Amino acid sequence: MSIEAEVFEQAKKRARRNGFLFASFLVIFGLIILAIVNSFFEYEKNSPHIARIKIDGPIFDDFSLNRLIYKLGVDRNVKGVVLHINSPGGSVVGAESTFVALSQLSEEKPSVAVLGETATSGGYLIAVATDKIISRSNTLT
Repeated sequence: MSIEAEVFEQAKKRARRNGFLFASFLVIFGLIILAIVNSFFEYEKNSPHIARIKIDGPIFDDFSLNRLIYKLGVDRNVKGVVLHINSPGGSVVGAESTFVALSQLSEEKPSVAVLGETATSGGYLIAVATDKIISRSNTLT
């Protein structure tokens, strides 16, 4: 191989390496810009809002859901709760624990249950804990 070919190959490798480094720099710079822009346009979590909880599928004893409901009751910025229920029921203990948590929340803040396709057994029990229930005519309850 001639010296000119070796020099040409080294120049290609250098150009490829520099191109990769430049592309990596652009990607990192773009991600930083997106993070900064996102922080400017992010909705204020400290402003008053209505929380939405979705219960979909079988109901089980879900400690994280009950903890979320308790946090919503304590949060001053949460002005009300809309609960979407699409559940065929499930565990009696899980439905009862969510019923108790929602009952305590409903004493402090207005709450509404919106029933989806099905809200049977435990799903209906949870809906009873809210202030109002909204159901479609074809909802299986």
